Amino acid sequence: MRTIRLFSPVELNPDTEVDLDPGAAHRLGRVMRRRPGDRIVVFNGDGRDAEAEIVALSGSTCRVRIEASVAVDTESPLVVDLVQAVAKGDKMDWLIQKAVELGVHAIHPVLTEHGDVRLDGARAEKRRTRWQEIAVSACEQCGRARVPEVGLPRRLADWTPPKAVGLMLDPGAERALGQVEIGTAVALAIGPEGGFGSKDRAILEDAGFRAVRFGPRVLRTETAGAAALAVLQARFGDLDR
Repeated sequence: MRTIRLFSPVELNPDTEVDLDPGAAHRLGRVMRRRPGDRIVVFNGDGRDAEAEIVALSGSTCRVRIEASVAVDTESPLVVDLVQAVAKGDKMDWLIQKAVELGVHAIHPVLTEHGDVRLDGARAEKRRTRWQEIAVSACEQCGRARVPEVGLPRRLADWTPPKAVGLMLDPGAERALGQVEIGTAVALAIGPEGGFGSKDRAILEDAGFRAVRFGPRVLRTETAGAAALAVLQARFGDLDR
């Protein structure tokens, strides 16, 4: 039986017993069919994995005994903030999952000039909550012990750029992605299916973003981010480790 790795936002000190959050307890008992005595790995986002044994499990309550806590070396030395134009349907779910697997530091969903997704108020918060859950699930699967933050979707004009080298993918750019040097932190901007509009470009350029092309073919928005992240991690991160 494979070891279950599960996120729960609780203190995980060795030689203590703790109650996991109700969501984790439900998944262990109702979904994964685990029982007292089974061993699991729990993490809370602090960069460590805790080996634990289930001592009690019933409904939405689960108590585990923490036996050991070890640092996890799965974070890339390259800090990548993905600035992603919000895509329709389940495309956004897919690209968030893959971005987390590829070591993204944070994801900034933005609403752009040519994008045809409209989110505000409660709908925006509900979508962000779902995306954050997908990020957590991806960390459980891929072995990361720090969970990337997924921001609240907002208009690009209202978004605050991170302090990093800014690059935006543009099929017509003179310089290729493989020709740039970025140091240890980069913000990568991916446009919607129709590409960034003139207003979007002006906003990003004012924020210091440079246009770069990515190969001879035009990629879908959900493909471009994952592919570009893989290239950046191979060149400057840890995919060659």
